[in-house]
Amino acid sequence: MIRPLLASLSLAFAATAAQAQVPVLGIAGTWSNVVGGAGTVNGIGTNVVNWGTGATQSGYTFLASTPVAISPLVAGTQFSLGKFTHRNFPIAGGTSITAARLNFSLTLDPAAAPNVFNQSFEFDHFETVNSDNPCADGGANFVGVNINGCADRVRYSFLGGIANSFTFGGTTYFLEVLGFERGGQAFTEFWTAETVANDAELIGRLTTEDPSTVVPEPASVALLGAGLVGLAGIARRRRA
Repeated sequence: MIRPLLASLSLAFAATAAQAQVPVLGIAGTWSNVVGGAGTVNGIGTNVVNWGTGATQSGYTFLASTPVAISPLVAGTQFSLGKFTHRNFPIAGGTSITAARLNFSLTLDPAAAPNVFNQSFEFDHFETVNSDNPCADGGANFVGVNINGCADRVRYSFLGGIANSFTFGGTTYFLEVLGFERGGQAFTEFWTAETVANDAELIGRLTTEDPSTVVPEPASVALLGAGLVGLAGIARRRRA
């Protein structure tokens, strides 16, 4: 795969015919700003936060990729920054959380300026009633993702700006944090079955182009135009 969960990570750039390599010195993710949990939450300030009591607990984990030299990653290459896991298991006591914040940081070699990047993600947690039918996702209980009772929903959003441009060897580069993916597909929410651990990867990308100035490809423009035409048609039908 193009974006394996890395035991190590280095960033390489093709600024000239001879590639330069910028080591990643550290990647980390810690949990804060937890809402709910009725006093049973533990792990705040670490990469694993749990809630509930008893033999099993539910929780969130962020396993950061560990930095070491690997095959060069040129501008445009995507890579895994780490793995998020939602563990949806029975809790004997207390209540579920309703929100938590993941604080992510990436530290490059000091020759890069700047060399530290931060990004925060707000996770919205919806603990459903297991016995509902239909379930909160609209599906029937004891079927599909609700096979063990109604699944729980995880939703995330970006919270603020990673300062993503830096210079190295006289060239400006851009580090993009694209968000989380499951099975190669981007998402903003997913449903986790009861008694299951559900994973997603945090994806990054390097480029020499400023992402805010990239012009959409013709195919994307065509799709946008088709969408606007469709909306205009709907508006005309509503006025009729």
